Amino acid sequence: MKFSDILDNIQQAWKFIRPPFIYVFILAAEMFYIVPQLLPQLIVKSISGNFNFLIDPSFQQAIEFYGINKLFPLFILIGIIFMLYFVRFFVWSIGNILPGHLSYSKDDLLIHAASRFTLAEWWGKYPDLKIWDLLHFLENRLAKQSADSLSNIKYWEEKHFKYILMFKDVKVYILWALLVPLLSRHFGVNYTNAIGKAFVIIVLLLFIQVFVFFKQIYTLEQIGFAMVAGIEDMLVNDPTITKVDTAIIEQKRKLISDEWVKDNQKRWWIFTLVDMKEIRWFIKNFIAKDTFPRTTSNSTEHSKRISLWKRFLRAIHLHK
Repeated sequence: MKFSDILDNIQQAWKFIRPPFIYVFILAAEMFYIVPQLLPQLIVKSISGNFNFLIDPSFQQAIEFYGINKLFPLFILIGIIFMLYFVRFFVWSIGNILPGHLSYSKDDLLIHAASRFTLAEWWGKYPDLKIWDLLHFLENRLAKQSADSLSNIKYWEEKHFKYILMFKDVKVYILWALLVPLLSRHFGVNYTNAIGKAFVIIVLLLFIQVFVFFKQIYTLEQIGFAMVAGIEDMLVNDPTITKVDTAIIEQKRKLISDEWVKDNQKRWWIFTLVDMKEIRWFIKNFIAKDTFPRTTSNSTEHSKRISLWKRFLRAIHLHK
Protein backbone atom coordinates (compact mmCIF):
# COMPACT_ATOMS: atom_id res chain seq x y z
CA MET A 1 0.00 0.00 0.00
CA LYS A 2 1.31 3.44 -0.97
CA PHE A 3 1.80 6.20 1.56
CA SER A 4 -0.68 8.37 -0.38
CA ASP A 5 -3.31 5.64 0.02
CA ILE A 6 -2.75 5.60 3.77
CA LEU A 7 -3.16 9.37 3.94
CA ASP A 8 -6.31 9.15 1.85
CA ASN A 9 -7.77 6.49 4.16
CA ILE A 10 -6.96 8.63 7.21
CA GLN A 11 -8.65 11.64 5.62
CA GLN A 12 -11.74 9.59 4.77
CA ALA A 13 -11.91 8.21 8.32
CA TRP A 14 -11.57 11.69 9.81
CA LYS A 15 -14.24 13.04 7.46
CA PHE A 16 -16.54 10.28 8.72
CA ILE A 17 -15.85 10.85 12.42
CA ARG A 18 -15.45 14.64 12.45
CA PRO A 19 -19.15 15.74 12.28
CA PRO A 20 -20.38 13.78 15.34
CA PHE A 21 -17.08 14.40 17.15
CA ILE A 22 -17.65 18.17 16.93
CA TYR A 23 -21.04 17.80 18.63
CA VAL A 24 -19.59 15.75 21.48
CA PHE A 25 -16.63 18.12 21.85
CA ILE A 26 -18.82 21.24 22.10
CA LEU A 27 -21.19 19.66 24.63
CA ALA A 28 -18.27 18.38 26.72
CA ALA A 29 -16.49 21.75 26.52
CA GLU A 30 -19.64 23.54 27.72
CA MET A 31 -19.94 21.17 30.67
CA PHE A 32 -16.26 21.44 31.55
CA TYR A 33 -16.34 25.26 31.48
CA ILE A 34 -19.52 25.61 33.54
CA VAL A 35 -18.79 22.85 36.10
CA PRO A 36 -15.24 21.46 35.66
CA GLN A 37 -15.72 18.66 38.22
CA LEU A 38 -18.88 17.29 36.59
CA LEU A 39 -17.42 15.88 33.37
CA PRO A 40 -14.69 13.69 34.97
CA GLN A 41 -17.16 12.43 37.57
CA LEU A 42 -19.71 11.47 34.92
CA ILE A 43 -17.04 9.64 32.92
CA VAL A 44 -15.84 7.73 35.99
CA LYS A 45 -19.38 6.81 37.03
CA SER A 46 -20.39 5.65 33.56
CA ILE A 47 -17.28 3.47 33.19
CA SER A 48 -17.39 1.99 36.68
CA GLY A 49 -21.13 1.43 36.60
CA ASN A 50 -21.56 -0.09 33.13
CA PHE A 51 -18.27 -1.77 32.23
CA ASN A 52 -17.29 -3.68 35.37
CA PHE A 53 -18.11 -6.93 33.57
CA LEU A 54 -15.08 -6.38 31.32
CA ILE A 55 -12.67 -7.17 34.14
CA ASP A 56 -14.66 -10.15 35.36
CA PRO A 57 -12.47 -13.35 35.13
CA SER A 58 -15.28 -15.49 33.71
CA PHE A 59 -15.96 -12.92 30.99
CA GLN A 60 -12.25 -12.75 30.15
CA GLN A 61 -12.06 -16.56 29.85
CA ALA A 62 -15.14 -16.66 27.62
CA ILE A 63 -13.86 -14.10 25.10
CA GLU A 64 -10.44 -15.80 25.02
CA PHE A 65 -12.06 -19.18 24.40
CA TYR A 66 -14.05 -17.94 21.43
CA GLY A 67 -11.22 -15.72 20.15
CA ILE A 68 -13.27 -12.56 20.56
CA ASN A 69 -10.49 -10.84 22.50
CA LYS A 70 -8.60 -10.30 19.23
CA LEU A 71 -11.55 -8.35 17.83
CA PHE A 72 -12.15 -6.44 21.04
CA PRO A 73 -10.40 -3.21 19.86
CA LEU A 74 -12.65 -3.25 16.78
CA PHE A 75 -15.76 -3.60 18.95
CA ILE A 76 -14.62 -0.68 21.10
CA LEU A 77 -14.07 1.47 17.99
CA ILE A 78 -17.52 0.58 16.64
CA GLY A 79 -19.06 1.38 20.02
CA ILE A 80 -17.36 4.79 20.14
CA ILE A 81 -18.51 5.63 16.60
CA PHE A 82 -22.03 4.51 17.47
CA MET A 83 -22.09 6.77 20.54
CA LEU A 84 -20.78 9.72 18.52
CA TYR A 85 -23.46 9.36 15.88
CA PHE A 86 -26.11 8.77 18.53
CA VAL A 87 -25.21 12.13 20.08
CA ARG A 88 -25.44 13.80 16.67
CA PHE A 89 -28.86 12.24 16.03
CA PHE A 90 -29.98 13.32 19.50
CA VAL A 91 -28.87 16.93 18.88
CA TRP A 92 -30.63 17.02 15.49
CA SER A 93 -33.85 15.61 16.94
CA ILE A 94 -33.95 18.02 19.88
CA GLY A 95 -33.04 20.92 17.58
CA ASN A 96 -36.08 20.18 15.43
CA ILE A 97 -38.37 20.13 18.47
CA LEU A 98 -37.12 23.30 20.18
CA PRO A 99 -39.03 26.50 19.31
CA GLY A 100 -37.81 28.88 16.63
CA HIS A 101 -38.34 28.16 12.93
CA LEU A 102 -37.76 30.14 9.74
CA SER A 103 -40.25 29.44 6.96
CA TYR A 104 -40.75 30.97 3.54
CA SER A 105 -42.77 30.72 0.34
CA LYS A 106 -41.03 30.22 -3.00
CA ASP A 107 -43.62 32.43 -4.66
CA ASP A 108 -42.99 35.31 -2.26
CA LEU A 109 -39.24 34.72 -2.56
CA LEU A 110 -39.46 35.11 -6.36
CA ILE A 111 -41.53 38.26 -6.01
CA HIS A 112 -38.95 39.64 -3.57
CA ALA A 113 -35.99 38.78 -5.80
CA ALA A 114 -37.53 39.87 -9.13
CA SER A 115 -38.39 43.44 -10.04
CA ARG A 116 -41.87 44.53 -11.01
CA PHE A 117 -40.77 44.89 -14.65
CA THR A 118 -39.25 41.38 -14.65
CA LEU A 119 -42.49 39.89 -13.36
CA ALA A 120 -44.41 41.77 -16.07
CA GLU A 121 -42.05 40.40 -18.74
CA TRP A 122 -42.57 36.84 -17.53
CA TRP A 123 -46.32 37.34 -17.43
CA GLY A 124 -46.29 38.83 -20.90
CA LYS A 125 -44.85 35.60 -22.29
CA TYR A 126 -47.73 33.61 -20.76
CA PRO A 127 -50.60 36.14 -20.67
CA ASP A 128 -53.34 33.53 -20.27
CA LEU A 129 -52.08 32.35 -16.89
CA LYS A 130 -52.90 33.95 -13.56
CA ILE A 131 -49.92 35.45 -11.73
CA TRP A 132 -49.73 32.71 -9.06
CA ASP A 133 -50.16 29.98 -11.67
CA LEU A 134 -47.39 31.64 -13.66
CA LEU A 135 -44.98 31.52 -10.72
CA HIS A 136 -45.75 27.84 -10.07
CA PHE A 137 -45.33 27.08 -13.77
CA LEU A 138 -41.93 28.79 -13.94
CA GLU A 139 -40.72 27.13 -10.73
CA ASN A 140 -41.65 23.67 -12.07
CA ARG A 141 -39.96 24.34 -15.42
CA LEU A 142 -36.84 25.63 -13.69
CA ALA A 143 -36.60 22.49 -11.53
CA LYS A 144 -36.44 20.37 -14.70
CA GLN A 145 -33.43 22.19 -16.17
CA SER A 146 -29.96 20.64 -16.43
CA ALA A 147 -27.64 20.35 -13.45
CA ASP A 148 -25.29 22.96 -14.92
CA SER A 149 -28.12 25.47 -15.18
CA LEU A 150 -29.09 24.86 -11.56
CA SER A 151 -25.54 24.82 -10.14
CA ASN A 152 -25.76 28.32 -8.65
CA ILE A 153 -29.12 27.56 -7.05
CA LYS A 154 -27.79 24.28 -5.62
CA TYR A 155 -24.74 26.08 -4.23
CA TRP A 156 -26.83 28.55 -2.24
CA GLU A 157 -29.30 25.84 -1.19
CA GLU A 158 -26.43 23.86 0.33
CA LYS A 159 -25.20 26.98 2.12
CA HIS A 160 -28.71 27.65 3.40
CA PHE A 161 -29.10 24.06 4.61
CA LYS A 162 -25.83 24.32 6.58
CA TYR A 163 -27.07 27.42 8.37
CA ILE A 164 -30.40 25.72 9.10
CA LEU A 165 -28.55 22.86 10.81
CA MET A 166 -26.30 25.31 12.66
CA PHE A 167 -29.32 27.27 13.90
CA LYS A 168 -30.90 24.08 15.25
CA ASP A 169 -27.62 22.97 16.84
CA VAL A 170 -27.12 26.26 18.68
CA LYS A 171 -30.61 25.92 20.16
CA VAL A 172 -29.51 22.61 21.70
CA TYR A 173 -26.25 24.13 22.99
CA ILE A 174 -28.24 26.89 24.72
CA LEU A 175 -30.52 24.30 26.30
CA TRP A 176 -27.50 22.26 27.40
CA ALA A 177 -25.97 25.33 29.09
CA LEU A 178 -29.19 25.68 31.08
CA LEU A 179 -29.24 22.00 32.07
CA VAL A 180 -25.61 21.62 33.20
CA PRO A 181 -26.08 23.44 36.57
CA LEU A 182 -29.15 21.29 37.24
CA LEU A 183 -27.18 18.12 36.44
CA SER A 184 -24.36 19.16 38.75
CA ARG A 185 -26.84 19.71 41.55
CA HIS A 186 -28.45 16.33 40.86
CA PHE A 187 -25.09 14.51 41.05
CA GLY A 188 -24.03 16.43 44.14
CA VAL A 189 -21.15 18.24 42.44
CA ASN A 190 -20.11 21.68 43.65
CA TYR A 191 -21.67 24.13 41.20
CA THR A 192 -20.38 27.42 42.61
CA ASN A 193 -20.41 30.12 39.91
CA ALA A 194 -22.05 27.63 37.54
CA ILE A 195 -25.08 29.86 36.92
CA GLY A 196 -22.87 32.85 36.09
CA LYS A 197 -20.75 30.80 33.70
CA ALA A 198 -23.86 29.33 32.09
CA PHE A 199 -25.19 32.88 31.60
CA VAL A 200 -21.96 33.87 29.82
CA ILE A 201 -22.21 30.84 27.51
CA ILE A 202 -25.87 31.54 26.74
CA VAL A 203 -25.20 35.21 25.88
CA LEU A 204 -22.35 34.19 23.57
CA LEU A 205 -24.52 31.53 21.91
CA LEU A 206 -27.35 34.02 21.44
CA PHE A 207 -24.98 36.36 19.56
CA ILE A 208 -23.93 33.43 17.38
CA GLN A 209 -27.58 32.49 16.87
CA VAL A 210 -28.46 35.99 15.66
CA PHE A 211 -25.56 35.87 13.20
CA VAL A 212 -26.63 32.43 11.94
CA PHE A 213 -30.24 33.61 11.59
CA PHE A 214 -29.21 36.55 9.41
CA LYS A 215 -27.07 34.18 7.36
CA GLN A 216 -30.13 31.99 6.81
CA ILE A 217 -32.05 34.94 5.40
CA TYR A 218 -29.07 36.08 3.31
CA THR A 219 -28.54 32.68 1.69
CA LEU A 220 -32.28 32.33 1.17
CA GLU A 221 -32.31 35.67 -0.65
CA GLN A 222 -29.40 34.51 -2.81
CA ILE A 223 -31.44 31.44 -3.75
CA GLY A 224 -34.18 33.79 -4.93
CA PHE A 225 -31.76 35.86 -7.02
CA ALA A 226 -30.30 32.67 -8.50
CA MET A 227 -33.81 31.43 -9.35
CA VAL A 228 -34.62 34.70 -11.10
CA ALA A 229 -31.40 34.47 -13.14
CA GLY A 230 -32.16 30.83 -13.97
CA ILE A 231 -35.68 31.65 -15.14
CA GLU A 232 -34.36 34.53 -17.25
CA ASP A 233 -31.83 32.24 -18.98
CA MET A 234 -34.48 29.56 -19.43
CA LEU A 235 -36.93 31.94 -21.12
CA VAL A 236 -34.28 33.60 -23.31
CA ASN A 237 -33.08 30.23 -24.62
CA ASP A 238 -36.60 28.86 -25.16
CA PRO A 239 -37.22 28.69 -28.94
CA THR A 240 -40.99 28.25 -28.49
CA ILE A 241 -41.41 31.75 -27.05
CA THR A 242 -41.82 34.47 -29.64
CA LYS A 243 -41.16 38.16 -29.13
CA VAL A 244 -43.71 39.66 -26.76
CA ASP A 245 -45.53 42.88 -27.60
CA THR A 246 -44.49 45.72 -25.30
CA ALA A 247 -48.14 46.72 -24.97
CA ILE A 248 -48.90 43.35 -23.30
CA ILE A 249 -45.97 43.80 -20.93
CA GLU A 250 -47.17 47.29 -20.03
CA GLN A 251 -50.66 45.95 -19.46
CA LYS A 252 -49.36 43.24 -17.11
CA ARG A 253 -47.16 45.79 -15.38
CA LYS A 254 -50.21 47.89 -14.51
CA LEU A 255 -51.91 44.80 -13.08
CA ILE A 256 -48.93 44.21 -10.78
CA SER A 257 -49.44 47.10 -8.38
CA ASP A 258 -46.66 48.51 -6.23
CA GLU A 259 -48.67 47.74 -3.11
CA TRP A 260 -49.05 44.09 -4.11
CA VAL A 261 -45.30 43.70 -4.70
CA LYS A 262 -44.36 45.51 -1.49
CA ASP A 263 -46.79 43.43 0.55
CA ASN A 264 -45.34 40.15 -0.74
CA GLN A 265 -41.78 41.42 -0.36
CA LYS A 266 -42.40 42.20 3.31
CA ARG A 267 -43.67 38.71 4.18
CA TRP A 268 -41.41 36.57 2.01
CA TRP A 269 -40.03 34.94 5.18
CA ILE A 270 -41.64 34.30 8.57
CA PHE A 271 -40.07 33.43 11.93
CA THR A 272 -42.33 31.48 14.26
CA LEU A 273 -41.71 29.93 17.65
CA VAL A 274 -43.90 26.94 16.80
CA ASP A 275 -44.16 25.26 13.40
CA MET A 276 -47.92 25.28 12.80
CA LYS A 277 -47.59 22.96 9.79
CA GLU A 278 -46.18 20.19 11.97
CA ILE A 279 -48.95 20.70 14.56
CA ARG A 280 -51.65 20.53 11.89
CA TRP A 281 -50.01 17.43 10.39
CA PHE A 282 -49.86 15.74 13.81
CA ILE A 283 -53.50 16.54 14.60
CA LYS A 284 -54.67 15.45 11.16
CA ASN A 285 -52.83 12.11 11.19
CA PHE A 286 -52.88 11.08 14.86
CA ILE A 287 -55.70 12.86 16.67
CA ALA A 288 -58.44 13.72 14.19
CA LYS A 289 -58.00 10.48 12.25
CA ASP A 290 -60.56 7.82 13.26
CA THR A 291 -59.40 4.35 12.28
CA PHE A 292 -62.16 2.42 14.04
CA PRO A 293 -65.31 1.26 12.20
CA ARG A 294 -68.47 3.18 13.07
CA THR A 295 -72.00 1.95 13.48
CA THR A 296 -75.18 3.88 12.69
CA SER A 297 -75.81 4.55 16.38
CA ASN A 298 -72.64 6.59 16.90
CA SER A 299 -72.42 8.22 13.45
CA THR A 300 -74.06 11.42 14.68
CA GLU A 301 -71.63 11.74 17.58
CA HIS A 302 -68.70 11.07 15.23
CA SER A 303 -69.90 13.79 12.83
CA LYS A 304 -70.02 16.26 15.71
CA ARG A 305 -66.46 15.38 16.74
CA ILE A 306 -65.19 15.75 13.16
CA SER A 307 -66.93 19.12 12.89
CA LEU A 308 -65.23 20.32 16.07
CA TRP A 309 -61.82 19.19 14.81
CA LYS A 310 -62.39 20.95 11.48
CA ARG A 311 -63.19 24.15 13.31
CA PHE A 312 -60.05 23.72 15.43
CA LEU A 313 -57.86 23.12 12.37
CA ARG A 314 -59.43 26.12 10.62
CA ALA A 315 -58.65 28.26 13.66
CA ILE A 316 -55.01 27.13 13.60
CA HIS A 317 -54.83 27.95 9.88
CA LEU A 318 -56.27 31.44 10.45
CA HIS A 319 -53.87 31.98 13.34
CA LYS A 320 -50.98 31.39 11.01
